[in-house]
Parts: sequence; structure tokens; C-alpha cells
Amino acid sequence: MGFSKLIQKSLEKKIFPSVVSDDRKVIRAMKSSAENIGIIVAEGERLTTLINDVLDLAKIESGKMDWKMEALDVHELIERSTAATFSLFQAKPDVKLHKDIEDGLPE
Repeated sequence: MGFSKLIQKSLEKKIFPSVVSDDRKVIRAMKSSAENIGIIVAEGERLTTLINDVLDLAKIESGKMDWKMEALDVHELIERSTAATFSLFQAKPDVKLHKDIEDGLPE
């Protein structure tokens, strides 16, 4: 995670601003690289969360989990889930994401 974020920062702050080109291929390559490193960072964060969830499950199974009940916004949960899995839908153009969520759902 650390290295991918460092690369992302270097690309955005130092490398891309210093590239001066009217070549469409160069511009497209820069945009593609920025998107790809963004995906790497996002997937790294998703995998980190997944690992933490597995560790939490192990705590639950061993009876060592402390529960803190709190309200949950269903819309926010769905938006986060959608953002976390969006790259999977992009990889499968024949699979479409459809969200149909009622307004005013309780927490």
C-alpha cells in the first residue's frame, strides 16, 4: 500500500506535470496510468479491509469480539459496496450494475 501510494503521489505531483506533449497516445497513456495506479491503491485498501474482516471473524469465533451497536445508513453501505466492487463490473462489460434503493429506509 505504501509503495503504491508513493508512486501515485509521484506521478500526480512530479512526473505528469512535467510532461509536455500534444501526442494523444502520451496523454492517453498518462490517463491510463493514473487510473491504473488508482485501481491498485483502491484494491490494496479493499484487500486490507478484507484481511481485517477475516481477523474480526476469527475474534468472533473465539468469543473475543467486543460488540458496539450503532446505527447504519443503508444508502452509505450500498454506495461503499458499489465503490469497492466497481472495478469488477468494469472488467465484465456484459455484467451491468443496477441499484434500485428506496428513499427513507430506516437506519
